[in-house]
Amino acid sequence: TNGLNVLCKIKSYSFGYDLNNEEYGQIQAIKNLLIKEKLNLDDIDVFEINESFCGLPILISKILGIPEEKINIYGGEIAIGDVLG
Repeated sequence: TNGLNVLCKIKSYSFGYDLNNEEYGQIQAIKNLLIKEKLNLDDIDVFEINESFCGLPILISKILGIPEEKINIYGGEIAIGDVLG
């Protein structure tokens, strides 16, 4: 760990893709993960949603019912920078 404290661990992952509308792939990925891990949205404290398409986090919040204060709380891809975000 190079002397650094572990802040979190990645327990699981998922992916999704919609051939007709690639922006909706992240919605399917979230749904897949919730099913895979037998979780609901309230079990997750923070969502980091790739915002290559600027309004996507807002769209996902509205469609899935995720409170906006749980999404990209430290900024996102655009705020941090494309490569780092």
